[in-house]
Order: sequence, then structure tokens, then C-alpha cells
Amino acid sequence: MQFGGVDHGNDFTDDRLRKIAKKLGYNHSSIHNLCSTWLVNPHDSVKIANLTTTIGKHFLKYEFGHNVPGIEDLPDIGEWPKWWRDVTSLYAAEIAINHIYSSTLGHQHQSNALDHASFSPESVWNAWHIHCLHNAEYFAKFEHRDELQEFLKHPRQDRVKKMIDASSRDMVLFEVLNEYEKIQMNNATPNGKIVVRDYVRALAWRKAYSAIGAINLD
Repeated sequence: MQFGGVDHGNDFTDDRLRKIAKKLGYNHSSIHNLCSTWLVNPHDSVKIANLTTTIGKHFLKYEFGHNVPGIEDLPDIGEWPKWWRDVTSLYAAEIAINHIYSSTLGHQHQSNALDHASFSPESVWNAWHIHCLHNAEYFAKFEHRDELQEFLKHPRQDRVKKMIDASSRDMVLFEVLNEYEKIQMNNATPNGKIVVRDYVRALAWRKAYSAIGAINLD
């Protein structure tokens, strides 16, 4: 079993999750920052999902708001990264995974290959699954959104010119596909020339250009 491991809290978060797990009668092995991707057998994935749903409902009903002891000073939605309602599913899944695998779970079950950060400078072949995170790094969700919104402000002819002149980004995708074919056909060793950040950026802009080209923005 392997789980994505990306920080989405701090010491306050970790301590509070352990206390809530204990309050609800669940075991917690102090393995924190388990992320969205679970590489487990299908039977276990159903167990994790069901327990995550049960715990998540408790969180949404009882663990946020000014009346909750310990977080009286926080807004109802919480405060990132201290205690944040929008990642309830991650909090609930952490408790569920720690409980279900309480006798075997360890840090060795957290993998950097899963939920690999989209702004990573590592080789794309080190990432089994890429997670576009919320932060100020490039490539991250809001950074790309802001850049895309700025692009849409340009005159139509400038947008078209930039969409046509996308050869450098297309070459990134071509290199990845070419290397993939070599790996599949010839059992070649990846050389890792393309990094995750450049691959995700090229892919996102290619998708954006396709979407923009399919509609009449004027």
C-alpha cells in the first residue's frame, strides 16, 4: 500500500486530528499529511472511502465554527493551513487510514511519486500521479488561473498568434511521448530530461489553447 504524502497542515493540525481520532474511538499511528491518492487493493479502498465518509460527516457537523473548543478564534471555514474546512476529506481520510492500518502503517507507506507536486523540478518519470496544489508556486492552480485570465485580456489576434507559436511547449510534450515509446518498445531507461513543472505547464496550456480555439470569444 502507498499513499500520497503532501503537507496540508501544521503541528496544530496534527495534534487536533490525533485528539479527534481518540475522541471518536479510532486508532491513530501519528502518520500525517496523507493525501488524496491511495494505492491499495480494491477491498481496502472501499473500506477507507466508507469510513472517510462517516468521519467526514462528523467533521462538517461538529469540528468547525466559533462554538468549537480550541478554534473559537477561527472563521467558520477555518484558516489555512491551520484548520481548513475545504480539506475535510483529507482530515477524515487520514484518521480512516491510520485506523484501518493501525498495526502496519508507517512513513514508508507515504510516496512522493503519488500526489507529486505540479511545480516539481524533478523528472516527470518520478511522478506516478501529479497533484496541482494551492500555493504561489508555478505551476500551481491559482498561478495558472491568473496567467490564463491575463491571456484572455489580450486582443484576439494576439491570442491567435501566441496559440500558433506554441512550438516550444509542444516540444516538451513530444519529448515525453517519444521517451515513453522508447521505454515501452525498447525497455529503455528514462533520461529524465523533462521535469514535472514544464510538462504540466505545456499540457495545461495546450488544453487551454484548444478550449479557447473552440469558442468565439469575441
